[in-house]
Amino acid sequence: MSLLERLAEPAFAKDHVIRPSSRTLGAILVAFNVLSCIRWFPELRSVFPDNFTDPITPVQILVGALLPQILMIAGGIWMMLGDARGKRLVVLSIPVGFVYVLAVAMQSYYPGLALIFGVPFFAAWLAFFYYLVVTSQVGPDPRVWRRVLSTAVMVLAVGFLVVYASIVFRTLDAYATSYAMHQGSLHAQFLAA
Repeated sequence: MSLLERLAEPAFAKDHVIRPSSRTLGAILVAFNVLSCIRWFPELRSVFPDNFTDPITPVQILVGALLPQILMIAGGIWMMLGDARGKRLVVLSIPVGFVYVLAVAMQSYYPGLALIFGVPFFAAWLAFFYYLVVTSQVGPDPRVWRRVLSTAVMVLAVGFLVVYASIVFRTLDAYATSYAMHQGSLHAQFLAA
């Protein structure tokens, strides 16, 4: 048994309180990560930073942010299809994403604050996310109270997904407006000349 298999199927996850449906969790993962990829595309207009004060390059975004998202999308699709190997890809994407978060925190404008407040919050989020992934199961749970609790957690996850989708689409509208204003100012300079 490889290390990745042990991480994807740990001993504590066999009979736990929350046992969400692997298929539902996979669908939520796919939707969330497709939205995250869509959110990052406006940042990839150039290969280098937009200006000298921008610490994160689009190449770093492509490798650091989109690689874990793509792993989660692939793993989520496998989980939706009922394949337990999808958990391995999702579990593999968690440390890759965490390394990216550390790199971004260290390059941020206030690295001390980002490391003290942002990284522990994100680590807790990833720990809960890891818990949900490894405790998920393909078939229905025979215990009614556990099914109800797992369904409640999935309803909260869907609610979070809806809120995240609205944030992503508002961000895209802001990018489109900003880009249109920038293009309009460039065309105005040519018309004035």
